[in-house]
Amino acid sequence: MKRAFIPFPVLETQRLVLRKALLSDIDRIFQLRSDPEVTKYIKREKYKELSEAVAFLEKVTAGIEAGKDVYWAICLKNTEDMIGSFSLWNFTEEGRCGEMGYDLGTNFQGQGYMSEAMKAVMSYAFEEQNFESLQAFTDVRNEASKSLLISNHFKLLPELRDPGNENNRIYRIERSV
Repeated sequence: MKRAFIPFPVLETQRLVLRKALLSDIDRIFQLRSDPEVTKYIKREKYKELSEAVAFLEKVTAGIEAGKDVYWAICLKNTEDMIGSFSLWNFTEEGRCGEMGYDLGTNFQGQGYMSEAMKAVMSYAFEEQNFESLQAFTDVRNEASKSLLISNHFKLLPELRDPGNENNRIYRIERSV
């Protein structure tokens, strides 16, 4: 099922704006995807060149236009500066389930920003896009991410494993009826 993300869905919370990532965010995207602390539990190569961030932004922009994914820059309401990102992607073929991914700059962790962003994305996914469930994959050692998911009512699916990463565990939330 193809989804429509044009016009781009800008989401607002009490303290945040989740907006489309722009070329002006490229330094921050690079920083997030190359920071050893932010990427500690993510099984992918850390970015070494700014061109990798440019290629990534081009890829997610094409995905948005094709209705295959959506990638938000998380910004504080009082600034345009990107502090993290949130994505909704990897939709099932019938379009009932999507995967969530997120990262946040180390200076902004532990302040409730990601939980605030997650609630906004969940609301959008369930109410505007009519998803039936959402999943998130997180490393078993990533206590902050596990806590975030559990506090937002995700349930661990102990019988499922990520074939690409033996350390990942899969969490899911179903839409409330």
